[in-house]
Amino acid sequence: MNICRWFSTTALLFSASTCIAQEVYQVEAKSDTRKLADSLFNNGSYQQATPVFQELRDRYPQDTYYNYALGICILNSTHNAEAAIPYLSKASAGETPSKVYYYLAEAYRKTYRFDQAIDYYRRFTINGGSKDIKTSEIERTVNLCENGNSLLKYIYSPQIIDKKRVSIKDFYTYYSLGSVAGSFINKPDDLKTPVDQKQNDNSIIFYPKNSKSGDYIYYSSFGKSTIYGRDIYRIKRLEDGYWSKPENLGEVINTPEDEDYPYMSSDGVTLYFASKGHYSMGGYDIYRSVFDVNAKKWSTPENIGFPFTSPYDDYLYLTDENDSLACFSTNRSCEGDSVDVVMYKVENNPIRRSFTSVEEVHGIAMLKTKKDKVVKNINIENEPQDREKLPILVNKPKSKTASFNAVENDPEYIRVITNGFSKQKETDSLRIRLEKLRGRFDYITTAEERKSLESKVVKVENALLSAQGEADKMFARASEIEQEYLTGKRKPEGKINTSFTTDNPDYLYQAQFAPTVFRSDEINKLAQIEKLQNQINAAREEVVTAKAKYDGCVSYSSKDCKALNVEMSKKMNTYNGLIVKWVEVKYKIYSDCVLVAIVKSGNNNSEEAKAEIDRANSHFRAALAIKNNLSDEGRTESLYESSLLNELGIIRLEIAFARTWGMNLFEQQATSKAIRLEKIAFGNPLVPVINKTNKEEIDVKVEVKQDIGITKVEPTKTDSEPILIKKDEPITFQVVDQTPYDAQNPIPVNESYPTGVIYKIQLGAYSKPLEIVSFKGMIPVSIEKVNGTKVSKYFVGKFFKLTDAEKSLPIVRSKGFKDAFIVAWLNGKLLPLTRAQTMESNQTEEVRLKPKNQNNSDSTSIIGKIYIVQIGKYSNKLPDDIYQTVKAMTSGKDIVRKSNEQGQMVYSIGNYATLEEATRIKDNLIASGISSAIVICIEIEKK
Repeated sequence: MNICRWFSTTALLFSASTCIAQEVYQVEAKSDTRKLADSLFNNGSYQQATPVFQELRDRYPQDTYYNYALGICILNSTHNAEAAIPYLSKASAGETPSKVYYYLAEAYRKTYRFDQAIDYYRRFTINGGSKDIKTSEIERTVNLCENGNSLLKYIYSPQIIDKKRVSIKDFYTYYSLGSVAGSFINKPDDLKTPVDQKQNDNSIIFYPKNSKSGDYIYYSSFGKSTIYGRDIYRIKRLEDGYWSKPENLGEVINTPEDEDYPYMSSDGVTLYFASKGHYSMGGYDIYRSVFDVNAKKWSTPENIGFPFTSPYDDYLYLTDENDSLACFSTNRSCEGDSVDVVMYKVENNPIRRSFTSVEEVHGIAMLKTKKDKVVKNINIENEPQDREKLPILVNKPKSKTASFNAVENDPEYIRVITNGFSKQKETDSLRIRLEKLRGRFDYITTAEERKSLESKVVKVENALLSAQGEADKMFARASEIEQEYLTGKRKPEGKINTSFTTDNPDYLYQAQFAPTVFRSDEINKLAQIEKLQNQINAAREEVVTAKAKYDGCVSYSSKDCKALNVEMSKKMNTYNGLIVKWVEVKYKIYSDCVLVAIVKSGNNNSEEAKAEIDRANSHFRAALAIKNNLSDEGRTESLYESSLLNELGIIRLEIAFARTWGMNLFEQQATSKAIRLEKIAFGNPLVPVINKTNKEEIDVKVEVKQDIGITKVEPTKTDSEPILIKKDEPITFQVVDQTPYDAQNPIPVNESYPTGVIYKIQLGAYSKPLEIVSFKGMIPVSIEKVNGTKVSKYFVGKFFKLTDAEKSLPIVRSKGFKDAFIVAWLNGKLLPLTRAQTMESNQTEEVRLKPKNQNNSDSTSIIGKIYIVQIGKYSNKLPDDIYQTVKAMTSGKDIVRKSNEQGQMVYSIGNYATLEEATRIKDNLIASGISSAIVICIEIEKK
């Protein structure tokens, strides 16, 4: 009985409390605060709504709707997605729309917890999704998460030199690294298409200082349509000072998403740009692509990876001339119209590792400078009580010292695994690209577009199958090696002495540690190629001697030095030929193995070794730049310089191996060789690298100058320097294999006519549109809509002479348009062919009128020009109708009459200060039926 009474009392109290809570909520729902919050929320004013919902949520912390709305406001108005997660998580436990799962997924994606984000995206879909969020959009964001997982597989923490928060309006003016070569400016109107202007395009370009013939400017543009977003284009400086027509970089670089912020590095072949497509984890990511000068194509863009990539916008990546420092911009930690410009020290071959927790990822992603790391402290007591604790994503044991007795340390195994992952990454990138191409089938409208797209799809499919086949082959080989160890067919080398301070072999492949990173076949190749070393040394010294003789002859002798030049060139060719073979073998093996050696060594010289690798890569890039810019003049000497740099790069890699393996004597000898080569190549040796013998005395880290930082620079280009695009000569008529017309470049409709006479060939009039394939490659094609009807007239060709149109007419008829005929216009008005032909000869003339009896030998100077319009030549007075027409069209000007040698009366009107003004009057007279009107230029001379 007592139990029953207790239960009924409890139920009554619960019911009463629920009723009271509902009443309070209903009252609150009608309050001004709630109305204001809902109004701001529904209008998308999330930033203004945040404090209002925060106040409501503080009053009713358990209320599902307030947690839901506050979480969305924080997520959409700030880049602090972490703060939104506790509110959205609490809301998801109550009665809320299924959209809460979508917002939770977005919050987890933006905080690098990609697996959890994928789970919530799937949960959102399973629960019915939302009408305003398409399934294709969900699949795209799931792909972004999968990309993010791959990009976070191996990470490293770069050395941040400086970071400055600036306004997004002029953030590019803080890129001082590129100020030597040029500066960033707003894209000039000369480069903006009508679509760019309509979209209020405010993109930027890098304008080179003192631009010369052959220089390129890279920029982004919508082009002729917004369907596929922004693409990257380039223009080239021509010898006459004009710039070439814009060239789209093609589908390797450009995707259906936006591409922007291009920058070409100092080597002239490495392009950095930002894209929302390709292999992205969200927002703009930074990519790198290298142009193959010989094949004339771009390499597959490579995402430069975390932490330079984030789920937010990262863009405008720029390196200095030595590739030692780089800048980029990001809004990952910014609010409103601000952005962080970040400068960091470039490590060309950083050693990456797996991360242990999402906190570690967050810490690296913050891109803190050394000063920030020291000054900033986190106050745990200020954390919200209901904040969700960050989960540990990966729980890995601490790294142990490298062991050389397992399959993981087998040189061949490491190589095939590395190459396999590289090919798999390429495969994944191609698969994403293929899916995007296939998605474009929904938007094509003609058979020609379908054929073009199918060809692109087949090309990417073949590349994908090839890359996947290579990856599978590598993984299969790795599996075979593992089986060989398991069955005992292959055995580890046993414990190897890792102390090599007395190891001083003649060649690197003879080092005690070499078998741990070089395969046996590679050691054999190195042994064979080293036989050329004595010949290379001798050939180089002969070049040095021959060059000294030639330089002395040119500088101090009046004799003909041609014979010495021929001898020097001969010696250079010999050296160049030997170096090509030597470098080809060594570079492939060394570049594949040097990082493996560093990882395996486990010693404290990795920073020193990596510094040598950076210097080697710098020499290789310089050599490549020289080869890419070869000209006939001085070709042999340029190749010689390139060969010296390549040899120097190889020696620097050998120094890196020596430092990794502790071979001090070998390192000293190699360093002496490097200094000798630097003196030959540059005239003065570089500062030699100090051997570190006392770890306490010398800092391991490469120090950056203290005065280096982010500073504002003034742009080098002014508005008084227009970018003049050279226009192509108009095509009168042509038959091409690949038509230029498609959805992005449609056939022009009702285009304006030029001044003067023009002829076109009319193909016919049709009530239904013709497909592009109907024209069988004929260009240019144009369409004229007939007013008030569905009929369209189709034309081909643009001719300025009737004879040219008549020559092309049989070709047009042979393409299936048997009833085609020629039509003529004068200033946009139709006129008969016979009259049009008579008008062709009425072109502007320039006639110099001189005083009578003046000899040609007299010294004269022109002090100006005037223009008159000659109305015509008549045997008698000017006809009244012509007189009235001229007076009506040229009010304020007198008609002048003069007789010529044939006794005719020549009537003219003037004077006009400019040719344009006179030509306009002449054209008006011709359009009014006075076909004899011409312009005459009179040069006024003074003796």
